[in-house]
Amino acid sequence: MEYFSLEHDQRLEAIGSSITFPEQLVQGFEHAEDFQTVFVKPGRKQGYSCIIEHPVFLVSIEIQQIFTGFAPNMKSKTVHVINPNISSQDTYYMLDIPEIDCISSTHATIEKGFVKKLVIREEPIEDQPMFKIKSLIRPSLVVRLDVAEALLRTSLYGLKIQRILTEAGVEHE
Repeated sequence: MEYFSLEHDQRLEAIGSSITFPEQLVQGFEHAEDFQTVFVKPGRKQGYSCIIEHPVFLVSIEIQQIFTGFAPNMKSKTVHVINPNISSQDTYYMLDIPEIDCISSTHATIEKGFVKKLVIREEPIEDQPMFKIKSLIRPSLVVRLDVAEALLRTSLYGLKIQRILTEAGVEHE
């Protein structure tokens, strides 16, 4: 199976730092309310992106709908991002995505919690369509090939999709 990481496109300004997030949202899915409202900080601009990585991982409705197609029982919570500076509102979703400890201890290179070369083991993943990699300073969101293909068929803005090596793939190179 092939896997891909999803992250904010670094060529665009990260918008998470322009938003004031309540502490319960930052603490994670289990602490967040089902519906949350957050605000863009005064004087800050906020461009639209289909993904917000930090300090809270949020996805747009387009990504949430695709993920729900592959994992219909996945729980989500709604986060409304309001920008009073320009009277706009965008809706994002916080997803209850499982964290899996799947980093290859023999092939991956990690220095001070940061991944220099990411290689994952497939056994612990089983048949998860999407998951976060546990044990990283910033958990990385990973999707299967079929999910990545579905994402690429849509017009998503601000998303970087990158192939991740598996132990089996490294051994065949």
